[in-house]
Amino acid sequence: MLEVIQVGRNEVPRIVADCGHRFFTVRFVKRTTGEERTMNCRRMVRKHLRGGESAYNFDERKLVSVFDVQRGGYRCFPIAGVRELRAHGKRYEVRS
Repeated sequence: MLEVIQVGRNEVPRIVADCGHRFFTVRFVKRTTGEERTMNCRRMVRKHLRGGESAYNFDERKLVSVFDVQRGGYRCFPIAGVRELRAHGKRYEVRS
């Protein structure tokens, strides 16, 4: 059983950054539909890049860019919508 740790929303970017290139799971609410989604992902994946620049700044929109392992493509999730992270052998429940 994973250790459960309560964290504030402002700690989410730090936890994700600490994952480095390792896998983690995030449960969040999509901004467009309000649907809850769980995604297994990694950061720092470079294999599938095609070049060019992103159309917008992820930090300004408070998004985290990751590689979705299940769908095999790059995705973003909103920091404001994160409900739970599973990383480092722990489960982080995010308080509002």
